[in-house]
Amino acid sequence: MPPIYSGLRLGVMRSRPGSARHYACAFVVLLSSTAVLCGQVQRMQPAQSEDQSCVQAYTAGAYRAAADCFARLALKNAASPDAIAQARLMQARSLLHQDDLSHAEAALRASLQARPDTAASLYLLGHILQRRNLPKESLEVYTKAAALQRPGGEDLRIIALDYVLLDGYRDAIHWLDQAVAFSPDNADAWYDLGRAQMHEGRFTQAAVALRRSLQLKPNSAKAEDNLGICLEAENLSDEAAAAYGRAVKAAQSEQHPSEQPFVDYGAMLNTRNGFKDAVPLLKRATQLNPENSRAFAELSRAYSGVGENAAALTAMERAVALDTHNSRLHFQLGRLYRNAGMADKAKHEFELSSTLYGQQSSE
Repeated sequence: MPPIYSGLRLGVMRSRPGSARHYACAFVVLLSSTAVLCGQVQRMQPAQSEDQSCVQAYTAGAYRAAADCFARLALKNAASPDAIAQARLMQARSLLHQDDLSHAEAALRASLQARPDTAASLYLLGHILQRRNLPKESLEVYTKAAALQRPGGEDLRIIALDYVLLDGYRDAIHWLDQAVAFSPDNADAWYDLGRAQMHEGRFTQAAVALRRSLQLKPNSAKAEDNLGICLEAENLSDEAAAAYGRAVKAAQSEQHPSEQPFVDYGAMLNTRNGFKDAVPLLKRATQLNPENSRAFAELSRAYSGVGENAAALTAMERAVALDTHNSRLHFQLGRLYRNAGMADKAKHEFELSSTLYGQQSSE
C-alpha cells in the first residue's frame, strides 16, 4: 500500500489539489510554518457574557437542555457575529456529548458562517467529519484550522485516524508519533499507534505502544486483546494467553462488551488443543455478536475437538452462511459433511470451495 505522501521533505512533494496527498502536503507545510509541536494549546472557552443558565446546564451534564439553550442564545444575539459563533460552538459541543453528529455539524457550520476564522469550531468540525467517515473533508478542515491555531495532541490523533480511513497507515503512524510526543499521557493515542503499527506488521513496536496505553488506562479489554495478538504473532504464546485472559476479564465487566477478546482467546486455545476451555468462550462470542463468522468457525473447531460433532456441523453451517464467499469455510464444512456421512453435501461444498479458491487466486 503506497503512502499518501513521502516524508517531510516539502520541496520534493507533488500532489494534485483535492487528493489525500494534497491534504497531507498542505498540513505538513502549516505544521512547519507555525511550529506546531511546541506544547498544549488551550481551546476557546465560553465567553463570560453567555447566559448563565446555558453554562450551568452544560457543566451539569444536561447536554440536550444546554444545546437548546445555546441555540436560543445564538438567536437572541443575532446582531453579534462573535456571540453567534460562540453560542453555536457550545451548542455543537453539547450535541456532540449526545452523539448527535449531524446537528452538531450544522451548529458548527452556523458558527463558522458567523465567524469563519473561529479555530475551535474548525477543529471540532474536523473531528466530527472524521467520525462521520469523511476523511478528506476532515483533512481539509484541519488544514484551515492549523493555519489559525496550533493543533493539540488529540487533534493530531484524529488527523491520524483520517489517514487510517484512507488506508494510509504509514502516514497515520507518523501523526500518531507526533500525537504521543505532544501528549504522552493520551492513552487513546498510544492505543491507536499500536493498532496502526500492527497493521504494518510491526508487532514488537505495537506491543510497546499498547503496554503504554494500558499503563495509562488499565483494564482496557481492547488494548489487552490487541496486545495478545501482538504477543501471539511474536510466538510468545504464554504471554499472549495471559493478555487474552485479562482482555476477557475486562470485557466481562463492560456494559457493552465486544466479542473479539472471546474469539481471539478461544482461537488461541484451539491452536493449543485447549478445546474444552475454548467452547464457553466461543459460545459467549456468538451470543455477543451472532453475525461474527469467525466466532462460529472457531466454535465449530472447538466442538469437534471435544467430540460434539453435531454441534460442530451446526456451527460451521452458520459460519458459512455468514461468509458465503470464504473458500476455506466451505472446505471445512465439506469435511464435516463427509464425516457425518453426507456425501452429496460434502461433494457440493468441496466443489464450491475449489471454485471460490480459483476465483480468489485470479483476482
